[in-house]
Amino acid sequence: MSPQRERLQALFGRPELRRLIERLNERRELGRPLTGTLTLDTPSVEERRAVDQLLRRATSTGASLSVSPEALLIQLRTAGLANTWEEVLEAVCGQPDPTRALAAANAQAWEDLWKRVKGTVGPSLHIWLDQLRRDGLLKRLSEGNADIAGHWVDQAVAVLRQMPFEDEPIASVAARLAGNSHALDPGSPLATIILRGVSVVHQCAMPLNAAERRELWSKAGVVCDELSAPVLVFNLVLPGASPLEEILAAAHAATIPIHVTTRLLLATSWTQVVAPPRVYVCENPSIVALAARQLGAGSAPIICVDGEPKTAAWNLLGHLRRAGTEIWYHGDFDWKGLAIASRVIARLNARPWRYSEHDYNSAIGTEDLTGAVFNAPWAPELTTAMQKRNKLVHEEAVADLLLSDLEIVSDRSHRLS
Repeated sequence: MSPQRERLQALFGRPELRRLIERLNERRELGRPLTGTLTLDTPSVEERRAVDQLLRRATSTGASLSVSPEALLIQLRTAGLANTWEEVLEAVCGQPDPTRALAAANAQAWEDLWKRVKGTVGPSLHIWLDQLRRDGLLKRLSEGNADIAGHWVDQAVAVLRQMPFEDEPIASVAARLAGNSHALDPGSPLATIILRGVSVVHQCAMPLNAAERRELWSKAGVVCDELSAPVLVFNLVLPGASPLEEILAAAHAATIPIHVTTRLLLATSWTQVVAPPRVYVCENPSIVALAARQLGAGSAPIICVDGEPKTAAWNLLGHLRRAGTEIWYHGDFDWKGLAIASRVIARLNARPWRYSEHDYNSAIGTEDLTGAVFNAPWAPELTTAMQKRNKLVHEEAVADLLLSDLEIVSDRSHRLS
């Protein structure tokens, strides 16, 4: 060991200078410049004396101790001890730890990523970013690589900004906005990140299974499966809606309810469609079955969403609404049914069908209501009545009333034609 190295170790290896050396070494390992001012809080008497002596200055005072590495290096050069801080730190601390610098650079890259993206998105997506940062999802998916994560987030933002799509197949969205038709396949990192954003925007939970995943994508106007979850229709005819027109006409002639897939709806040209003035929409398939069995050709057009509307139902009802069709909706008298009805009414400007306080109180219900209360925005008094009575009324319990409406409207249309 050289005499100069021994002198540096003896000078800076003292306990009273340990904090100063540790702070300087930290800067070195993090790749930060050894310039400016370094502050030691609540210094001991020994620390203050040692630093003041090195700087050849009068005894300092105060709650902290300020040190200029540059001024201190001048004194070391004058004394012939060292020309750079690298010499000092290598003699006292050894070679720098490269992993610490890499970790610091990666941490800074993550900070830069969050700051950059947050400045490019609106407030609704700030919650999404905060969640990704807080729970570490993005870091886990990218295995801590900020560059990969940044690429995914940029792609996710591009997708989220364009929501809602107009029932675009998921492979098409992936190819168009991510450059790979499989980029949004189930379980892919990008799909997971985007679905987190969709769940935040729509204030719902992340999906736990394939059906819930398809439903969440549908909220963004993205079609995951063009053949699953078709919409059930009866006596609906749509002249000009080729090729759907021929299929519906055949089903109507045979008085048979038919399931219509999203694929068929997407393949249909809607520019020349002649839509009916009114269609009725129910929540449960049993109502459609009863209409077909009891009314047959004498039933007005009716569509069943079968619980929460899926992509096919939203697609068909959306086209009908834009074509001028008046939509009347009925569902179960329970809290989930009211929630579904609220979304249908709001999204399609639909009208409640036999869905009032009077209709509820006139129906027979034996089961108690369960779950969280949902306030019906179209009829607050309905919510109050349901809370007071606390009975669930299935749609089937008022089937006779619904069928009478379907038959009456159909008779009127026959007389007008």
